[in-house]
Amino acid sequence: MTLFDLAKNNLKQNTKHYLLYFYPMVFSIVIYFTFVSLQYNKQIHESATVLGKVEPAFMAASVLLFLFSAIFIWYSNHFFVRKRKKEVALYSLFER
Repeated sequence: MTLFDLAKNNLKQNTKHYLLYFYPMVFSIVIYFTFVSLQYNKQIHESATVLGKVEPAFMAASVLLFLFSAIFIWYSNHFFVRKRKKEVALYSLFER
């Protein structure tokens, strides 16, 4: 059994764990970029300049959403690596 076969078997057996990690990460990134694209939309930007106080609110919300996404991604990575620590150690043993 080669290292590639071992990795392929592991991927098949743990697909739901990888998807549990992958989907929330993609979802948080999509939410952030959707919000930012709305923030820089011409029509929304023009209506925001008429109201005056909406633009700073958009900037503050964008920063907060970015911070939340960054913390969520960091926590998800930490959780995923902690769950897969033994697997990574096994792969590193096989490489040598």
